[in-house]
Amino acid sequence: MRQDVHMPKRKRRTFTPDQKADAVNLVKQTGNLAQVARDLDLTPSALQGWVKQAEVDESGGQDGQLTTEERTELRKLRKENRILEQEREFLRMPLPSAPGTRISLRADPRGEGQLPSDPNVPSAKGLDQRLLRVG
Repeated sequence: MRQDVHMPKRKRRTFTPDQKADAVNLVKQTGNLAQVARDLDLTPSALQGWVKQAEVDESGGQDGQLTTEERTELRKLRKENRILEQEREFLRMPLPSAPGTRISLRADPRGEGQLPSDPNVPSAKGLDQRLLRVG
């Protein structure tokens, strides 16, 4: 029976566009994706994705595929859209003073939440120092 050996997960690495382009050029020069992936300590699937994206970029995004520039713009627009939707939902929330909205604050009659008589805490002389509770 084989026991599963748990290898620690490798930290996700990031690569610059220049590093990706260099790797793609190596694949084009050698014609051996698997060997280039081993040499650069990459997964073949990641390197294959870079090669395919480079081909899409070179063809100008024909066949309905998005170029890297278009993907970047789409990602940016989706983020902006998500923020605008959140802002719109926030603005749709009723104001606390709107009719039908009721928030009541009252002093705690039992005196709970009394401020400590600490000399470092400034006192409001002559005022009730009980804390308010939402009720």
